[in-house]
Amino acid sequence: MKQAVSRTAMVVALWRARESQRSPASRLFEDDLARGFLDRRFRAALGVSRWPLVGSLVPWTFIDGHWTGSRGTVAVRTRYIDDALIAALRSGVEQVVILGAGFDSRAYRIPGIDRARVFEVDHPATQAEKKKAVARRLGSLPSHVGFVPIDFSTHTLGGAMPPAGFRATARTFFICEGVTHYLSDPDV
Repeated sequence: MKQAVSRTAMVVALWRARESQRSPASRLFEDDLARGFLDRRFRAALGVSRWPLVGSLVPWTFIDGHWTGSRGTVAVRTRYIDDALIAALRSGVEQVVILGAGFDSRAYRIPGIDRARVFEVDHPATQAEKKKAVARRLGSLPSHVGFVPIDFSTHTLGGAMPPAGFRATARTFFICEGVTHYLSDPDV
């Protein structure tokens, strides 16, 4: 049975795409790749959200689902982590590990990140879709990004990271955004 792409990854990409549509003066960040991760339904919702009258009729709270306030939370935490990552890169971080990377696009949009080795750690089904979307948008997968397939409930980082080229002695910035609350206590 084929594993489905993470619905959470899709919803977070939608909120990042919506934030990126705001005017440059009012948006918290710009994520040009976010729209490319969306399926047909979410792209349609995003498209009509640009039309003032029709966009106001889109049931965003329905799309929010059970994550009350997720739209604002995603925008604010994205900006906060972006700022922390930019500062870390300026201070000489050599590696970036993005746990539960989903459709996160920091490896492709943060200035200077191409000088670090980025490890995107996530479920293989989500990674497969992400690779296709990134290659479509950028023409190929950047060489500074490595994909580490993992199921957090059956694999460990200690077992998965070294074969991917992770160096335990290198200065590393870890991102764990919205992952732990989907895992069981023992998996965390």
